[in-house]
Amino acid sequence: MNFYTRTAIEFSLAEILKRHLKYYKYLYSTYKKNRKDGKAYIKVIEYRYLLILEISALLESIINLYIAKKVNEKEFKDLESNSFRDKWIKIPCKFNPSYKIDDSTTELLELLIKYRKNIAHNKPYLHADGALVHRGNSPIQVNDEHQQIIEFAQLPILLLEQLDSFDDSLAMEKYMIKQQLKSAF
Repeated sequence: MNFYTRTAIEFSLAEILKRHLKYYKYLYSTYKKNRKDGKAYIKVIEYRYLLILEISALLESIINLYIAKKVNEKEFKDLESNSFRDKWIKIPCKFNPSYKIDDSTTELLELLIKYRKNIAHNKPYLHADGALVHRGNSPIQVNDEHQQIIEFAQLPILLLEQLDSFDDSLAMEKYMIKQQLKSAF
């Protein structure tokens, strides 16, 4: 079957991600030279949040395209309400029972999802009159946030390659997205 996607949003998202990742790396290298620069640190944090949301949007777009190529419109509506995690981990098994994402990629995907949820569904850490009112859910901190972002940014390629090893229906998209993103690394 020949497919045509009207907007090809996944390619636009990959291009945006590439540009923002390059700029983030520039900001981070500038910040590393002067770690006392509070404004540079805030910019780095802002771009980390932005990249997490963009990576998540790109991954959701890719897996939705994959699912749309496999099912009719009614089945798609039934499947689209599945969680972001299940779309990558469980739904491809419906089309290829041997499909499996390796454990390290699964862990990275799950960590990205936690970061995204804590950003998109932020709950404030709040004190009133010296007492804790709400614990909040600020984004998870890891030892090397910069390296974590770089690993997250590689997820679209990792997941596409793993999906492609079981099912080549996104081979062209994998190639194009990989070409777009590779210059950012």
